[in-house]
Amino acid sequence: MAAQELQDAYNLIKSGDKTSAREMLKTYIEEHPKDANGWWLMSNAVTNPDQRRQSLEKVLTLDPSFEPAQKALAKMDGAPVADVEYPHKSSSPQAAPGPSIGGGQLMFAYPLQLRFRIIALAPQIFITDASGNSVLFVRQKILNLREDVRIFRDESKTEELYRINADRIIDIGARYRFTDSKTERPLGSIKQRGLKTIWRAHYDIETPNGDSSYSLTEDNPWVKVGDALLSEIPFVGFFTGFLLHPAYTVHDNAGLPVMQLTKEPAFFESKYRVDNLEPSISQEEEQRILLSLMMMVQLNRARG
Repeated sequence: MAAQELQDAYNLIKSGDKTSAREMLKTYIEEHPKDANGWWLMSNAVTNPDQRRQSLEKVLTLDPSFEPAQKALAKMDGAPVADVEYPHKSSSPQAAPGPSIGGGQLMFAYPLQLRFRIIALAPQIFITDASGNSVLFVRQKILNLREDVRIFRDESKTEELYRINADRIIDIGARYRFTDSKTERPLGSIKQRGLKTIWRAHYDIETPNGDSSYSLTEDNPWVKVGDALLSEIPFVGFFTGFLLHPAYTVHDNAGLPVMQLTKEPAFFESKYRVDNLEPSISQEEEQRILLSLMMMVQLNRARG
C-alpha cells in the first residue's frame, strides 16, 4: 500500500499537480516519518525553496547516501554537481539495480561511465557500470549519409541490441529513431529543437508514438564557449578536456530531473558519467533515455 501511495504522489508530480501531491505526501509522511522516499518526493512537490531544502535535509538525515538528494541540495548551494562527494556509493539506492517506487527494476548499476576512443576509424563508445563491468558498446557506421549507430552487448559485437537511425541527411531538426535489433520494435526517438541546439543543446525525447516524454538540455552553454576559445590557444588547448566539464540533464514533463550526464577529466580519451536521479523510472524509459544520451553525445562531439 505504501509503495502505491508513493507511486500515486509521483504520478501527480509528473502531471504537474503538485498541490494534490503535497496533500497526499503530507498524510503519508505523518504515517511514515522515517521513509526517505516520501521526503524525497515532498522535496519535488513543494515550491518554496526553504521547504524544499528542509525536505532534502530530512532525506539525508534518514539516508546520508541518497544521491539524488545530495545532488539537489548541492545544486541549491551553487556547488558543481560533479564535485559532490558520495561516500557510500555502494550502498546508495542508485548504486545497483533494485526495485523502484513503482515496483520496477533498473537495467544497470549506476553511475555508468562512457569512454570515447580518441583515435578510431569509426566513433566508438565503451560503457561500463558502477562495478566497472562492460555493459554496452556503441559503434557508428562510417560512409553513411544518414546517421547509423549500432549498440552491442560488448566490444566483440556478437550481439546487437539496438539501432539508431536518422530520418534525414541534414541533422538540424532531424529525428533519431531507436529500434530493438532483435524484435524490430520501435523504442522511441530523440529530436533536436532546431536552431536552439546551436547555442544550447536542447532535445525532446519521444515515445514510439511521437509524444514528448522527456527533455534533454545542456546545463551551462558557456562551458562550451570557453572550451571552444581555449582550444585555439597553443598548449593551453591541450588541457581543455581536463578543465572544462559540460553537463546535460534529462527532465520529465513536470520539470523534475531524471538523469544527468557529466563530462569528466581526461587527457587521452573522452569520459562521461551518467547518474540516475530518479529510481522509479521503468526499464523502457531507462533505455530510451540512455539511447538519447548516447546519440546526443555523438552529435555534440561531431560539432566540436
